[in-house]
Amino acid sequence: MAQLTPFIVLFTDMTFTVPEAAFFMADDSDHAEEQMLDENADATVAWIVETDDVDVAFADYHRGSTAEEIATG
Repeated sequence: MAQLTPFIVLFTDMTFTVPEAAFFMADDSDHAEEQMLDENADATVAWIVETDDVDVAFADYHRGSTAEEIATG
């Protein structure tokens, strides 16, 4: 049996545009995303981080968002 890994999935949906966090134990990030969408079919996944720490996930998201804006800006 495979060892599950902690993931934080940051997501939005039709009722809010600022990402919220959900915690999942999953095989990989695709599996975490699948679990998120099973739980909330209206969710839009914004970011997935292999961690069990919400603060780490949001910090990674904000670093990545800034890098994307600089690269495309």
